[in-house]
Amino acid sequence: MIHIKNRAGVPFHWSLFFAAIGALFLICACGKKAPPLPPAHYELPVVEDIASEMVGNELILTWPMPEWDPPEGVELAGFNVYRAKLRLTEACETCPVRFKKAATVEVDRLAIELGSDLEYREKLEKGYHYRYKITAYTHTGEEGADSSAVTINY
Repeated sequence: MIHIKNRAGVPFHWSLFFAAIGALFLICACGKKAPPLPPAHYELPVVEDIASEMVGNELILTWPMPEWDPPEGVELAGFNVYRAKLRLTEACETCPVRFKKAATVEVDRLAIELGSDLEYREKLEKGYHYRYKITAYTHTGEEGADSSAVTINY
């Protein structure tokens, strides 16, 4: 057994050291503990009624601002537009689709209050099968459920 002594020659007792550390933790504790509260749960609006129009080689997607009564302190920031793109020869209606974020459409308070339509435009390449879906998101990064997919063969 190893005995440690301090400079004054007094033996060092590990049990006293750990008791002092434990007492320090008890003194520094914040006091009353309450059970944790679950995070507030709310659902973001889901985009419906997406209209698609081709003007030359440009696709225009439009959708109405969804009606939504936000909880206090939650604000809608915009919409994410997701796209899947496959060659027409590779397209399969029943195969799983990999969507990638194509764009973000931000909204302002005026658009929300007036219930105006939102729009996304993109030039398409010939010979491809495109699918689009849209989700709402908040300023804190929460994202809503997917819209129905819109399919375009060009």
